[in-house]
Amino acid sequence: MPLIHECVVTTLSPEGRPHIAPLGLIEEHGFWIAAPFRPSSTLFNLMHNPKLTASFTDDARIFAGLVAGHRNWPLTDIEGWPAPRLSAALAHAELIVARVEEHDS
Repeated sequence: MPLIHECVVTTLSPEGRPHIAPLGLIEEHGFWIAAPFRPSSTLFNLMHNPKLTASFTDDARIFAGLVAGHRNWPLTDIEGWPAPRLSAALAHAELIVARVEEHDS
């Protein structure tokens, strides 16, 4: 069974506005798999800009707030990278979509 890392991802809209959402990243064979729902702002943004930032935090209030629709969490720019990270992140990863696979489910 693959390991799933719950995190908060930041993507950018085509206009460059940050969008944050909770997402489980699957670690498999040295790669990360992101599987956003269709339709979703995260997927739409990744189709226009394949760079995302995964912020890892243990603050359950952020996850609960995002699920409840609260999207105004402090962000910190990353030098040389377009998508900011959560300011409260314990760690983050800068990721680029390398391949897209469509699934019916």
